[in-house]
Amino acid sequence: MAGIAVPGVAPTHSKARAPAPVFVAPPPPPAALDASSASSASSAGDAYDGSGDEGVRPTLPPRGAPSRTPFIALAVALVIGAIVLVIVFRRSAPPPQITVASAPEDEGVLVIGCGTCRDGAEIVRGDDHAAFVGGKARISLATKDLVVGSNKVAVTLVDGDKRWPLTLDINVPYRARLDLAPLAAGKSEVAVAFDVSADVTKITLEDGTVAKMKEGSARAAVAVPAPVDGEAHSFDRLVAFTVELGEGDARKGTLKLSIPYASLKIALPGRAAVLVGTAPLSVSGHTAPHAKVRLGEGAGEVELYADAGGIFRGTITPAEGATEIAVQAFGAAIAPRKATIAFTRKKTLAIAFTDFGAWAKGSFLELAKKPDDHVGEWAHFKLTTVKVGDEDGRTVVVGDVKCGNGNGNDDGVKCPVAKVLWPPTGIAAAPTEGALVEIVGVVTRSIALDGGKTTATELDAALAKVVK
Repeated sequence: MAGIAVPGVAPTHSKARAPAPVFVAPPPPPAALDASSASSASSAGDAYDGSGDEGVRPTLPPRGAPSRTPFIALAVALVIGAIVLVIVFRRSAPPPQITVASAPEDEGVLVIGCGTCRDGAEIVRGDDHAAFVGGKARISLATKDLVVGSNKVAVTLVDGDKRWPLTLDINVPYRARLDLAPLAAGKSEVAVAFDVSADVTKITLEDGTVAKMKEGSARAAVAVPAPVDGEAHSFDRLVAFTVELGEGDARKGTLKLSIPYASLKIALPGRAAVLVGTAPLSVSGHTAPHAKVRLGEGAGEVELYADAGGIFRGTITPAEGATEIAVQAFGAAIAPRKATIAFTRKKTLAIAFTDFGAWAKGSFLELAKKPDDHVGEWAHFKLTTVKVGDEDGRTVVVGDVKCGNGNGNDDGVKCPVAKVLWPPTGIAAAPTEGALVEIVGVVTRSIALDGGKTTATELDAALAKVVK
Protein backbone atom coordinates (compact mmCIF):
# COMPACT_ATOMS: atom_id res chain seq x y z
CA MET A 1 0.00 0.00 0.00
CA ALA A 2 1.42 3.23 -1.04
CA GLY A 3 2.37 5.52 1.87
CA ILE A 4 0.59 8.79 2.47
CA ALA A 5 2.89 11.79 2.38
CA VAL A 6 2.22 14.06 5.29
CA PRO A 7 4.30 17.15 5.34
CA GLY A 8 6.89 17.06 8.11
CA VAL A 9 6.09 13.46 9.05
CA ALA A 10 8.05 10.34 7.68
CA PRO A 11 5.89 7.82 5.59
CA THR A 12 5.04 4.54 7.22
CA HIS A 13 4.43 0.97 5.82
CA SER A 14 5.92 1.66 2.31
CA LYS A 15 8.72 -0.13 0.43
CA ALA A 16 8.90 2.47 -2.31
CA ARG A 17 11.67 5.03 -2.34
CA ALA A 18 10.89 7.92 -0.09
CA PRO A 19 10.25 11.14 -1.92
CA ALA A 20 12.60 14.06 -1.56
CA PRO A 21 12.02 16.13 1.58
CA VAL A 22 9.50 18.83 1.19
CA PHE A 23 10.22 22.25 2.65
CA VAL A 24 7.29 24.55 3.16
CA ALA A 25 8.33 28.14 3.62
CA PRO A 26 6.54 30.04 6.39
CA PRO A 27 4.44 32.91 5.12
CA PRO A 28 6.28 36.21 5.02
CA PRO A 29 5.30 38.98 7.43
CA PRO A 30 2.22 40.86 6.29
CA ALA A 31 4.20 44.00 5.85
CA ALA A 32 6.46 42.21 3.27
CA LEU A 33 3.64 41.00 1.09
CA ASP A 34 2.34 43.01 -1.79
CA ALA A 35 -1.09 42.62 -3.34
CA SER A 36 0.00 40.06 -6.07
CA SER A 37 1.85 37.73 -3.70
CA ALA A 38 -1.07 37.76 -1.36
CA SER A 39 -3.35 36.77 -4.29
CA SER A 40 -1.03 33.94 -5.55
CA ALA A 41 -0.71 32.43 -2.13
CA SER A 42 -4.44 32.33 -1.86
CA SER A 43 -4.99 30.60 -5.26
CA ALA A 44 -2.22 28.02 -4.93
CA GLY A 45 -3.98 26.16 -2.21
CA ASP A 46 -2.60 24.95 1.10
CA ALA A 47 -1.02 21.58 -0.09
CA TYR A 48 2.21 21.01 -1.91
CA ASP A 49 3.05 17.39 -2.91
CA GLY A 50 6.43 18.01 -4.56
CA SER A 51 5.64 15.96 -7.73
CA GLY A 52 7.95 16.62 -10.67
CA ASP A 53 10.45 18.33 -8.44
CA GLU A 54 12.47 15.34 -7.27
CA GLY A 55 15.98 16.27 -6.41
CA VAL A 56 15.33 19.96 -6.63
CA ARG A 57 15.40 21.95 -3.31
CA PRO A 58 12.70 24.60 -3.36
CA THR A 59 13.75 28.13 -2.63
CA LEU A 60 12.17 30.39 0.05
CA PRO A 61 10.54 33.65 -0.95
CA PRO A 62 12.68 36.68 0.00
CA ARG A 63 11.89 38.06 3.50
CA GLY A 64 11.00 41.79 3.53
CA ALA A 65 13.14 44.42 5.46
CA PRO A 66 11.67 45.30 8.94
CA SER A 67 9.81 48.66 9.18
CA ARG A 68 11.05 51.47 11.55
CA THR A 69 7.60 53.06 11.96
CA PRO A 70 6.56 51.11 15.09
CA PHE A 71 9.80 52.02 16.88
CA ILE A 72 9.46 55.75 16.11
CA ALA A 73 5.85 55.75 17.34
CA LEU A 74 6.89 54.01 20.54
CA ALA A 75 9.69 56.54 21.20
CA VAL A 76 7.34 59.49 20.67
CA ALA A 77 4.81 57.94 23.04
CA LEU A 78 7.48 57.45 25.69
CA VAL A 79 8.65 61.08 25.44
CA ILE A 80 5.08 62.43 25.69
CA GLY A 81 4.42 60.16 28.63
CA ALA A 82 7.54 61.38 30.43
CA ILE A 83 6.52 65.03 29.93
CA VAL A 84 3.02 64.40 31.27
CA LEU A 85 4.49 62.49 34.19
CA VAL A 86 6.83 65.38 35.08
CA ILE A 87 3.97 67.91 34.88
CA VAL A 88 1.71 65.76 37.03
CA PHE A 89 4.52 65.18 39.50
CA ARG A 90 5.29 68.91 39.78
CA ARG A 91 1.65 69.81 40.29
CA SER A 92 1.01 67.11 42.83
CA ALA A 93 4.32 67.36 44.70
CA PRO A 94 3.68 67.91 48.42
CA PRO A 95 4.51 71.39 49.78
CA PRO A 96 7.34 71.84 52.26
CA GLN A 97 6.53 71.06 55.87
CA ILE A 98 5.51 74.21 57.74
CA THR A 99 5.57 74.88 61.48
CA VAL A 100 3.96 77.86 63.16
CA ALA A 101 4.69 79.56 66.48
CA SER A 102 4.07 83.01 67.92
CA ALA A 103 7.03 85.31 68.48
CA PRO A 104 8.02 85.22 72.18
CA GLU A 105 8.20 89.00 72.43
CA ASP A 106 5.13 89.86 70.37
CA GLU A 107 1.93 87.89 70.08
CA GLY A 108 1.09 89.81 66.90
CA VAL A 109 3.97 88.18 64.99
CA LEU A 110 4.04 84.62 63.68
CA VAL A 111 7.29 82.73 63.29
CA ILE A 112 6.86 80.29 60.41
CA GLY A 113 9.40 77.49 60.07
CA CYS A 114 10.25 75.62 56.88
CA GLY A 115 13.22 73.26 56.90
CA THR A 116 13.22 72.75 53.11
CA CYS A 117 12.57 76.35 52.01
CA ARG A 118 15.41 78.23 50.42
CA ASP A 119 16.47 81.63 51.73
CA GLY A 120 14.40 84.13 49.83
CA ALA A 121 11.28 81.98 49.59
CA GLU A 122 8.31 83.94 50.89
CA ILE A 123 5.19 83.44 52.93
CA VAL A 124 2.39 85.73 51.73
CA ARG A 125 -0.84 86.76 53.43
CA GLY A 126 -2.78 89.51 51.69
CA ASP A 127 -0.49 92.52 51.41
CA ASP A 128 1.90 91.16 54.05
CA HIS A 129 4.83 88.99 53.08
CA ALA A 130 8.01 87.77 54.74
CA ALA A 131 11.11 86.08 53.38
CA PHE A 132 12.60 82.92 54.84
CA VAL A 133 16.09 83.24 56.28
CA GLY A 134 17.65 80.18 57.82
CA GLY A 135 14.39 78.29 57.54
CA LYS A 136 12.31 80.89 59.39
CA ALA A 137 10.08 83.79 58.37
CA ARG A 138 8.33 86.35 60.59
CA ILE A 139 5.03 87.79 59.44
CA SER A 140 2.75 90.22 61.22
CA LEU A 141 -0.71 89.02 62.09
CA ALA A 142 -3.07 91.59 63.60
CA THR A 143 -4.37 90.27 66.90
CA LYS A 144 -7.88 91.34 65.94
CA ASP A 145 -7.74 88.67 63.22
CA LEU A 146 -7.40 85.89 65.78
CA VAL A 147 -9.65 84.54 68.46
CA VAL A 148 -8.69 82.60 71.53
CA GLY A 149 -8.59 78.92 70.55
CA SER A 150 -8.11 77.44 67.08
CA ASN A 151 -7.75 79.72 64.04
CA LYS A 152 -7.53 78.82 60.35
CA VAL A 153 -5.33 81.30 58.48
CA ALA A 154 -4.86 81.14 54.69
CA VAL A 155 -1.38 81.94 53.35
CA THR A 156 0.62 81.24 50.21
CA LEU A 157 4.14 79.82 50.13
CA VAL A 158 6.11 81.15 47.16
CA ASP A 159 9.41 79.52 46.23
CA GLY A 160 10.69 80.58 42.82
CA ASP A 161 8.01 79.78 40.25
CA LYS A 162 6.19 77.43 42.62
CA ARG A 163 3.24 78.52 44.76
CA TRP A 164 1.47 76.53 47.41
CA PRO A 165 -1.78 77.74 49.00
CA LEU A 166 -1.68 76.68 52.64
CA THR A 167 -4.01 76.82 55.61
CA LEU A 168 -2.25 77.32 58.92
CA ASP A 169 -3.87 76.03 62.09
CA ILE A 170 -2.94 78.59 64.75
CA ASN A 171 -3.83 77.93 68.35
CA VAL A 172 -4.12 81.04 70.52
CA PRO A 173 -4.18 80.00 74.19
CA TYR A 174 -4.66 83.52 75.55
CA ARG A 175 -5.06 87.19 74.72
CA ALA A 176 -3.85 89.94 77.09
CA ARG A 177 -5.31 93.44 77.18
CA LEU A 178 -5.36 96.48 79.44
CA ASP A 179 -8.50 97.27 81.43
CA LEU A 180 -8.69 100.94 82.49
CA ALA A 181 -12.09 100.71 84.18
CA PRO A 182 -10.72 101.19 87.74
CA LEU A 183 -9.39 104.63 86.77
CA ALA A 184 -12.90 105.91 86.06
CA ALA A 185 -13.73 105.27 89.73
CA GLY A 186 -10.69 107.20 90.91
CA LYS A 187 -8.71 104.10 91.88
CA SER A 188 -4.93 104.15 91.55
CA GLU A 189 -4.81 100.88 89.65
CA VAL A 190 -5.54 99.22 86.34
CA ALA A 191 -6.01 95.58 85.46
CA VAL A 192 -4.35 93.19 83.03
CA ALA A 193 -7.25 91.18 81.64
CA PHE A 194 -6.87 87.87 79.81
CA ASP A 195 -9.17 85.98 77.49
CA VAL A 196 -8.08 82.35 77.86
CA SER A 197 -8.74 78.95 76.33
CA ALA A 198 -9.47 75.80 78.32
CA ASP A 199 -5.76 74.90 78.11
CA VAL A 200 -4.72 77.71 80.48
CA THR A 201 -4.38 76.64 84.12
CA LYS A 202 -2.63 79.61 85.77
CA ILE A 203 -1.32 83.11 85.03
CA THR A 204 1.30 84.83 87.19
CA LEU A 205 2.64 88.37 86.87
CA GLU A 206 6.34 89.06 87.33
CA ASP A 207 5.76 90.51 90.81
CA GLY A 208 4.13 87.26 91.94
CA THR A 209 0.52 88.37 91.55
CA VAL A 210 -1.65 85.43 90.48
CA ALA A 211 -4.50 86.32 88.17
CA LYS A 212 -7.99 85.43 89.32
CA MET A 213 -9.34 82.82 86.93
CA LYS A 214 -12.91 82.53 85.69
CA GLU A 215 -14.30 80.52 82.83
CA GLY A 216 -12.75 81.95 79.68
CA SER A 217 -11.05 84.86 81.44
CA ALA A 218 -8.49 85.94 84.03
CA ARG A 219 -7.69 89.25 85.70
CA ALA A 220 -4.78 90.72 87.70
CA ALA A 221 -4.57 94.19 89.27
CA VAL A 222 -1.57 96.47 88.67
CA ALA A 223 -1.04 99.41 91.01
CA VAL A 224 -0.50 102.85 89.48
CA PRO A 225 1.75 104.85 91.82
CA ALA A 226 1.38 108.55 92.44
CA PRO A 227 3.56 110.72 90.18
CA VAL A 228 7.12 110.94 91.46
CA ASP A 229 7.12 114.67 90.87
CA GLY A 230 4.66 117.27 89.73
CA GLU A 231 5.89 117.11 86.16
CA ALA A 232 5.41 113.36 85.58
CA HIS A 233 3.18 112.99 82.53
CA SER A 234 2.53 109.25 82.34
CA PHE A 235 2.95 105.92 84.06
CA ASP A 236 5.01 103.64 81.82
CA ARG A 237 5.69 100.00 82.61
CA LEU A 238 6.26 96.71 80.83
CA VAL A 239 4.27 94.03 82.64
CA ALA A 240 5.72 90.54 82.20
CA PHE A 241 3.67 87.43 82.90
CA THR A 242 3.76 83.64 82.59
CA VAL A 243 0.84 81.60 81.26
CA GLU A 244 0.82 77.94 82.30
CA LEU A 245 -0.88 75.49 79.94
CA GLY A 246 -0.43 72.28 81.87
CA GLU A 247 1.93 69.33 81.37
CA GLY A 248 4.89 71.61 81.99
CA ASP A 249 4.11 73.88 79.03
CA ALA A 250 4.32 77.61 79.77
CA ARG A 251 4.26 80.75 77.65
CA LYS A 252 5.83 84.08 78.60
CA GLY A 253 4.42 87.38 77.48
CA THR A 254 4.48 91.11 78.13
CA LEU A 255 2.00 93.96 78.02
CA LYS A 256 3.15 97.57 77.73
CA LEU A 257 1.39 100.14 79.88
CA SER A 258 1.50 103.85 79.10
CA ILE A 259 -1.15 105.70 81.08
CA PRO A 260 -1.21 109.51 81.19
CA TYR A 261 -1.58 111.20 84.55
CA ALA A 262 -4.23 113.87 84.97
CA SER A 263 -2.86 117.38 85.13
CA LEU A 264 -3.88 119.36 88.21
CA LYS A 265 -3.29 122.99 89.05
CA ILE A 266 -5.01 124.52 92.06
CA ALA A 267 -5.86 128.16 91.47
CA LEU A 268 -8.12 128.75 94.45
CA PRO A 269 -7.54 128.94 97.37
CA GLY A 270 -4.07 130.34 97.05
CA ARG A 271 -0.85 129.88 98.96
CA ALA A 272 -2.37 131.08 102.23
CA ALA A 273 -5.93 129.81 102.44
CA VAL A 274 -8.21 131.11 105.15
CA LEU A 275 -11.48 129.52 106.25
CA VAL A 276 -13.62 132.01 108.17
CA GLY A 277 -16.16 130.59 110.58
CA THR A 278 -18.38 127.91 109.04
CA ALA A 279 -18.20 129.29 105.50
CA PRO A 280 -17.51 126.75 102.75
CA LEU A 281 -14.11 126.65 101.07
CA SER A 282 -14.08 127.67 97.42
CA VAL A 283 -11.82 125.59 95.18
CA SER A 284 -11.01 126.11 91.52
CA GLY A 285 -8.28 125.16 89.09
CA HIS A 286 -7.29 123.51 85.86
CA THR A 287 -7.06 119.83 84.81
CA ALA A 288 -7.71 117.65 81.76
CA PRO A 289 -10.84 118.52 79.75
CA HIS A 290 -13.95 116.82 81.15
CA ALA A 291 -11.95 115.11 83.92
CA LYS A 292 -13.70 114.32 87.18
CA VAL A 293 -12.51 116.24 90.23
CA ARG A 294 -13.10 115.03 93.80
CA LEU A 295 -12.89 117.48 96.70
CA GLY A 296 -12.26 115.84 100.05
CA GLU A 297 -12.44 112.14 100.87
CA GLY A 298 -15.07 109.97 102.46
CA ALA A 299 -18.11 111.58 104.10
CA GLY A 300 -18.76 115.04 102.77
CA GLU A 301 -16.67 114.66 99.62
CA VAL A 302 -17.79 116.55 96.54
CA GLU A 303 -17.41 115.43 92.91
CA LEU A 304 -17.57 117.75 89.94
CA TYR A 305 -16.39 117.84 86.32
CA ALA A 306 -14.03 120.14 84.46
CA ASP A 307 -15.39 121.88 81.40
CA ALA A 308 -14.10 121.51 77.83
CA GLY A 309 -11.23 123.85 78.67
CA GLY A 310 -10.27 121.89 81.78
CA ILE A 311 -11.50 124.55 84.24
CA PHE A 312 -13.30 123.38 87.38
CA ARG A 313 -14.97 125.27 90.25
CA GLY A 314 -16.60 124.01 93.38
CA THR A 315 -17.08 124.46 97.12
CA ILE A 316 -16.75 122.13 100.05
CA THR A 317 -17.42 122.43 103.77
CA PRO A 318 -14.48 120.73 105.50
CA ALA A 319 -15.14 118.53 108.49
CA GLU A 320 -15.02 120.25 111.88
CA GLY A 321 -11.44 120.69 113.04
CA ALA A 322 -9.95 119.83 109.64
CA THR A 323 -7.13 122.05 108.39
CA GLU A 324 -6.64 120.54 104.93
CA ILE A 325 -8.53 118.81 102.16
CA ALA A 326 -7.47 116.55 99.30
CA VAL A 327 -8.21 117.37 95.68
CA GLN A 328 -8.02 114.56 93.13
CA ALA A 329 -8.42 114.67 89.36
CA PHE A 330 -9.00 111.48 87.36
CA GLY A 331 -10.81 110.08 84.35
CA ALA A 332 -11.74 107.03 82.31
CA ALA A 333 -8.31 106.78 80.70
CA ILE A 334 -6.10 108.97 82.89
CA ALA A 335 -4.36 108.06 86.13
CA PRO A 336 -5.30 110.13 89.18
CA ARG A 337 -3.26 113.02 90.44
CA LYS A 338 -3.72 114.42 93.93
CA ALA A 339 -3.02 117.73 95.64
CA THR A 340 -3.55 118.86 99.21
CA ILE A 341 -4.92 122.26 100.19
CA ALA A 342 -3.97 123.49 103.67
CA PHE A 343 -5.96 126.27 105.24
CA THR A 344 -6.11 128.33 108.44
CA ARG A 345 -9.33 128.68 110.41
CA LYS A 346 -10.38 132.08 111.78
CA LYS A 347 -13.60 132.86 113.62
CA THR A 348 -14.17 136.21 111.90
CA LEU A 349 -12.82 138.14 108.93
CA ALA A 350 -11.72 140.98 111.24
CA ILE A 351 -9.59 138.62 113.29
CA ALA A 352 -8.11 137.21 110.07
CA PHE A 353 -7.14 140.69 108.82
CA THR A 354 -5.49 141.52 112.10
CA ASP A 355 -3.53 138.27 112.32
CA PHE A 356 -2.47 138.05 108.66
CA GLY A 357 -1.89 141.76 108.29
CA ALA A 358 0.68 141.57 111.06
CA TRP A 359 2.79 139.39 108.78
CA ALA A 360 3.25 142.24 106.32
CA LYS A 361 6.52 144.07 106.94
CA GLY A 362 7.42 147.36 105.31
CA SER A 363 5.56 149.24 102.61
CA PHE A 364 4.30 147.92 99.28
CA LEU A 365 6.40 150.60 97.59
CA GLU A 366 9.60 148.80 98.54
CA LEU A 367 8.26 145.40 97.45
CA ALA A 368 7.13 146.79 94.11
CA LYS A 369 10.60 148.03 93.16
CA LYS A 370 11.95 144.49 92.75
CA PRO A 371 9.08 142.01 93.22
CA ASP A 372 11.18 138.97 92.31
CA ASP A 373 13.44 139.68 95.28
CA HIS A 374 10.45 139.50 97.65
CA VAL A 375 8.62 136.38 96.47
CA GLY A 376 6.85 134.73 99.42
CA GLU A 377 6.72 137.91 101.53
CA TRP A 378 3.43 139.31 102.80
CA ALA A 379 1.98 142.66 101.77
CA HIS A 380 -0.92 144.73 103.07
CA PHE A 381 -2.24 147.54 100.86
CA LYS A 382 -5.21 149.23 99.23
CA LEU A 383 -5.98 149.17 95.52
CA THR A 384 -8.33 150.93 93.14
CA THR A 385 -9.79 148.36 90.77
CA VAL A 386 -9.17 149.02 87.08
CA LYS A 387 -9.94 145.63 85.53
CA VAL A 388 -11.59 142.37 86.68
CA GLY A 389 -11.01 139.09 84.85
CA ASP A 390 -10.59 135.32 85.25
CA GLU A 391 -7.63 132.92 85.02
CA ASP A 392 -7.92 129.14 85.46
CA GLY A 393 -11.13 129.52 87.42
CA ARG A 394 -9.95 132.28 89.71
CA THR A 395 -10.97 135.96 89.70
CA VAL A 396 -8.12 138.33 88.86
CA VAL A 397 -8.13 142.01 89.75
CA VAL A 398 -5.73 144.59 88.28
CA GLY A 399 -5.53 148.07 89.76
CA ASP A 400 -3.54 151.03 90.98
CA VAL A 401 -2.05 150.62 94.43
CA LYS A 402 -2.17 153.42 97.01
CA CYS A 403 1.17 153.22 98.74
CA GLY A 404 1.10 153.29 102.51
CA ASN A 405 2.53 151.64 105.54
CA GLY A 406 2.12 148.03 106.50
CA ASN A 407 -1.42 148.71 107.76
CA GLY A 408 -2.57 149.85 104.33
CA ASN A 409 -3.02 153.51 105.21
CA ASP A 410 -3.09 155.75 102.16
CA ASP A 411 -0.30 158.30 102.12
CA GLY A 412 -1.17 159.73 98.72
CA VAL A 413 1.79 158.18 96.87
CA LYS A 414 0.95 156.17 93.78
CA CYS A 415 2.77 152.83 93.54
CA PRO A 416 3.22 150.48 90.55
CA VAL A 417 0.29 148.46 89.26
CA ALA A 418 -0.65 145.25 91.09
CA LYS A 419 -2.27 142.10 89.77
CA VAL A 420 -4.19 140.36 92.55
CA LEU A 421 -5.37 136.74 92.51
CA TRP A 422 -8.62 137.22 94.39
CA PRO A 423 -9.38 135.05 97.44
CA PRO A 424 -12.36 132.67 97.64
CA THR A 425 -15.84 134.14 97.44
CA GLY A 426 -16.37 132.96 101.02
CA ILE A 427 -13.91 135.67 101.99
CA ALA A 428 -15.01 138.44 99.65
CA ALA A 429 -17.10 138.82 96.55
CA ALA A 430 -15.32 139.98 93.41
CA PRO A 431 -15.21 143.79 93.21
CA THR A 432 -16.49 145.97 90.44
CA GLU A 433 -14.28 148.29 88.42
CA GLY A 434 -13.46 151.51 90.28
CA ALA A 435 -13.96 149.96 93.74
CA LEU A 436 -11.41 150.55 96.47
CA VAL A 437 -10.38 147.26 98.08
CA GLU A 438 -8.04 146.25 100.92
CA ILE A 439 -5.73 143.31 100.28
CA VAL A 440 -3.53 141.02 102.38
CA GLY A 441 -1.52 138.62 100.27
CA VAL A 442 1.77 137.02 99.27
CA VAL A 443 4.09 138.31 96.54
CA THR A 444 4.44 135.72 93.74
CA ARG A 445 6.37 137.42 90.92
CA SER A 446 6.91 140.39 88.66
CA ILE A 447 4.70 140.30 85.55
CA ALA A 448 4.43 142.32 82.33
CA LEU A 449 1.04 143.69 81.36
CA ASP A 450 -0.34 145.50 78.31
CA GLY A 451 2.09 143.80 75.95
CA GLY A 452 5.09 144.68 78.07
CA LYS A 453 4.23 148.34 78.49
CA THR A 454 3.52 147.95 82.20
CA THR A 455 5.32 145.97 84.89
CA ALA A 456 3.12 144.80 87.73
CA THR A 457 3.57 142.98 91.01
CA GLU A 458 1.50 139.80 91.20
CA LEU A 459 0.10 138.79 94.60
CA ASP A 460 -1.85 135.79 95.82
CA ALA A 461 -4.45 137.30 98.15
CA ALA A 462 -5.46 135.46 101.30
CA LEU A 463 -7.85 138.19 102.42
CA ALA A 464 -9.71 140.99 100.68
CA LYS A 465 -12.61 143.29 101.39
CA VAL A 466 -14.27 146.15 99.59
CA VAL A 467 -13.65 149.44 101.39
CA LYS A 468 -15.86 151.59 99.12
